[in-house]
Amino acid sequence: MKRKANIYREGSIIGLSLFILLFILNIAYSQDIIEKFYKQYPAKFFYTSVGISDVSYDDALKKALSNISKQIQSKVESKSYYIKSDMRGVISDVYLDFSKISSNLYLKGYKIVDKKKIQGNYYVFVVIDKYELLNRLKKEYLMYKNLIEKYYNSGLEFLNNGKLEMGVFNLLGVKKFLPNYYQVLTLLSAISSPPSEKVYTWNKIVNIIFDYVKGIKFIFPKDTIYAKLGKSVDFKVKIITKNNIPVKNLKVVVLRSESFQPIGEYISNDKGEIKVNFKAYYSPEIDILTFYPITSFDLPDIKSLFKNLEFKVYYITKVSKFPDFSIEFKELDIENKVYRQEVKQTIQQQINNYGLNITEKSPYKLEVYLLRGNREYKNGFYREEFLLTIELHKDNKKVYTFSKRIYAIGRDYSSLFKSLKSKLYLPESLFYDIINNI
Repeated sequence: MKRKANIYREGSIIGLSLFILLFILNIAYSQDIIEKFYKQYPAKFFYTSVGISDVSYDDALKKALSNISKQIQSKVESKSYYIKSDMRGVISDVYLDFSKISSNLYLKGYKIVDKKKIQGNYYVFVVIDKYELLNRLKKEYLMYKNLIEKYYNSGLEFLNNGKLEMGVFNLLGVKKFLPNYYQVLTLLSAISSPPSEKVYTWNKIVNIIFDYVKGIKFIFPKDTIYAKLGKSVDFKVKIITKNNIPVKNLKVVVLRSESFQPIGEYISNDKGEIKVNFKAYYSPEIDILTFYPITSFDLPDIKSLFKNLEFKVYYITKVSKFPDFSIEFKELDIENKVYRQEVKQTIQQQINNYGLNITEKSPYKLEVYLLRGNREYKNGFYREEFLLTIELHKDNKKVYTFSKRIYAIGRDYSSLFKSLKSKLYLPESLFYDIINNI
């Protein structure tokens, strides 16, 4: 029995020794293969990696590619500060951030040169030819650079020809190529050297637009525009750049600064001109016309830039000496005496605001009528119709009539009157018509 036990023990020791020997031989074999692989593909010309996994070849491949990615990442990170300082801040707004680079940009050219299964482990041998990668990156860099230059140069050309909208449109079009351009630029700069030519940045493009827009000038025929009350005023305004180039197809809104009353909306012609036309308004006698260029672009920086852009010119209304007018409220169909008095004050105040002087006696007389029409009740509200009429009499002869229908709405008599009072608005055209009929 002892003899058999010794034989069994000796056999176990021999078996274990043989297993350990084979394990050591497999390790030595795998290390030998790996060393031969690295010698065959030197680091000077290749990014190399061996992926090892006890799961599958695919898992080993992922690990090999991850190792190559780390190699390139360390290369980019070690060069990023150098690149930034070497470009003297030209690309300071595009810090070379490896995390923003798609791995497909540098891993899509990998090759599996060998794969083996040794002692239950999967080995995948991967290489990326540095020369091929460099050439591919240069081609992609040139492709994005050419696309950017196409939009960039077209934008500058449009701006130089005074076509602001088209110029801005093309310059903003550069933005869609910049992310890929920056990625390729980052990698190319890290594994080779930064391009010697200029680098395109978003800040630079926005600054070009800002400088152009801020340099726009409005040339008025005079420092002050004079107008005759109630008559049309026509004058031209020329819009130019700081280089005296006419700005074409620019939308401009014109407002009276005091009252914010719109004069009109205009688009500059090929000569950079807009022709402003409006009727002279009395109140106030001295006012400022403000010209606001408008942009169709939704980019916040651009909209904000245009929002702060305005040009002003004084205009003075020449007020001739008009005759005095008397006013008589012939018929006001309002039962409440207080409300009737408020109607009189509301109408007379507006006439005074238009610059007409009211007196007790004059050959020029305004007769005012406010007559009720139909009233209906529906869904808890009254709706009542009124007809406002103002007649101009000259030497007891009617020469002009103005009429306006008003619909007042309210739950009761008080709210019905408030609605009526808020709608007793006399249009500017009434004032012009009175002036033209005296």
